Amino acid sequence: MTEPQQERPQQQGQQGQLRANAAASTASATSAAPTASAGVTEERVTSMQWVFAVLTAGLLAAVVWKDLLTGGGIVGGDTYPYFFPQKVVVQDAWSHGEIPLWHDRTGLGYPLHAESQAGVFYPPNLILCRLTDVNAAYNAGILLHYILACVFTWRFARCQGLRQGSALLAAMVFVYGWFPARLSLEWSIIGGVWFPCCLWLTDRLIRQPSALRFVLLSAALGLHLLAGHFTLAFITELTCLAYAVASGLRASGGEQRDVSQHFGTLRSKIPQLLPTLLTGTALVTALLLAAVQLVPTLELRQLSQRDGAHEVFNPAYGHMPPVYLTQLIAGWWYWHSPEIVMSREMLRHPWLASSADTNQVEAHLYVGLIPLLLLTGLLSSRVRSLLKGRPWKMWMVLSALAVLYGFGWFVPITRHLPGFGFFMGPARYTIITAMGFSVVSGLVLDALQRRQ
Repeated sequence: MTEPQQERPQQQGQQGQLRANAAASTASATSAAPTASAGVTEERVTSMQWVFAVLTAGLLAAVVWKDLLTGGGIVGGDTYPYFFPQKVVVQDAWSHGEIPLWHDRTGLGYPLHAESQAGVFYPPNLILCRLTDVNAAYNAGILLHYILACVFTWRFARCQGLRQGSALLAAMVFVYGWFPARLSLEWSIIGGVWFPCCLWLTDRLIRQPSALRFVLLSAALGLHLLAGHFTLAFITELTCLAYAVASGLRASGGEQRDVSQHFGTLRSKIPQLLPTLLTGTALVTALLLAAVQLVPTLELRQLSQRDGAHEVFNPAYGHMPPVYLTQLIAGWWYWHSPEIVMSREMLRHPWLASSADTNQVEAHLYVGLIPLLLLTGLLSSRVRSLLKGRPWKMWMVLSALAVLYGFGWFVPITRHLPGFGFFMGPARYTIITAMGFSVVSGLVLDALQRRQ
């Protein structure tokens, strides 16, 4: 009887040692594991991958816009009648140490500082206009922002769980699918570059909140506003908030039951609310940082046709007629030929279309046939199972909502909401669709490679 009594403490000691070893192993594995946001594990991005992404983005920009490198220019649209005169005035004023408050070279003149698209206080404009002439500064700005847009999109795609090659594909699809058709509108790339950047910084803030990450997101959102195109800035802010809400819901979904059992319902909501609160606070901080541009522009708005009292301002202008969705699968069809575009024949088919006017630039949405083919992989249950834990559902929902809003159907309602009624061009919301299709096509490509 004595032997079992002597063995029992020894067995208990061995069990305690095993539990201690298991706990140590778990802690070690937890500390070594990659961080995750919204259920998505992010692989570490090496410095060599950064270098390769930057070089790839630079090579793409040099090949696509090679004429800009040799002193060429952009023909058509608002480039020369609108943007260039503003840039001449801005450069002249800053070269004399003056703030460009008034533009006297177009019509009877207008307050240039309040005209947000002049980007009077936008840092890249301030730097480039002091280094070279107007044409070279304009070309350099376009090239720089295309390179940055590719790099930011690649980095955001990586934090969505894409591998290096798939993330580069997503960056190319997004940047060179949505922006080039809007090249004559400088705001598209000057403002649009901050869309993937702010999404990436939002994801970083959600993954591991810190003062530095909060400051970086606030600064990026503030720069987006200083770039001057408030429509894209508003769309970016809405998307970042939607991403934060979705991340909070996904991150707390698996833990909410246990937390509520021990800490109560109110405290169980904290993991859900924290990403939204952090992102919302960053948005408010960005508004304060960009107040030097926002306040004069709001004052000018009260004296313009966009004050809400003039019928000439229609927020539904620049929508995407539903028939324009055919460009996703066959942009070369007869419907999209230059002759049909000039004759505006497509606008004579009012099936489910908004009554407002539009144009082919605003209505453009194209991501390429290869990404569309990859998206059809979602029809496979095997592919969907491989995408478990990836944010493909969230991006497909956001993409669909953006297209529906781009049709202009909801503008009669949303025009009465704060922010929505300030801007025209509901088809610009398709920038969300372009990002969503790019990310999901990259996720499907990764899934197909794993399947093999």
